[in-house]
This record gives sequence, C-alpha cells and structure tokens, in this order.
Amino acid sequence: TLPTSLKVKIGSKYYTINITDKTLILNKNRDVIVFNRFVSGDTIRIYGAVREVDDPIIDAEIVRNLDL
Repeated sequence: TLPTSLKVKIGSKYYTINITDKTLILNKNRDVIVFNRFVSGDTIRIYGAVREVDDPIIDAEIVRNLDL
C-alpha cells in the first residue's frame, strides 16, 4: 500500500525512494501501472528531488519500470 519506500543501488550508493499516493507509477510506454508489479532486478527510472542527508533519500514524483 502507498505510501511506501524502497531501497535501490545506483552506482555504489544506496538510496531510499519515498513513494506516495501522488507518485506516478509508469511502465516503459508511460502507461499507469500498479506498484506491486515490480520485482527485484527490474530496471527503473526515478524522477524527483534528492535530499542531501547521510543516507540519500529521493522523494519520487515519477517512477518508471522499463521492464514492463
């Protein structure tokens, strides 16, 4: 259920991605999908603001799953 968060590795850094009920969840064709279709290993793109704290956090506005 939303809101939720997930942890992703980008390069050598781990980021916490905050996903709210206002975050758009899209597939590679930019169609709206449900978040529970994501599985480990999917390629995703995240658009949002990065909070510069000890453990970086991204407040996601759009999350695109390029494997769906």
